[in-house]
Amino acid sequence: MLYSERPTVIGDPDQVIGRIEDMNRILGIDEFVPFVNFGGMEHELTVKSMELFAHQVMPHFRNRSSS
Repeated sequence: MLYSERPTVIGDPDQVIGRIEDMNRILGIDEFVPFVNFGGMEHELTVKSMELFAHQVMPHFRNRSSS
């Protein structure tokens, strides 16, 4: 899939990690800014998404050395 056609990262923490890794490998991105609040989402779901990203996705990338 071309990321220029669908530059979204949606899924459970493992899927998000895989997609970010693919974007790094394919596009060479080395920074990622999540947008976790979409129109109409309940506040509790937004908070849960932020917590999952902070506790399960970010640690995966935290100890990687920058090139």
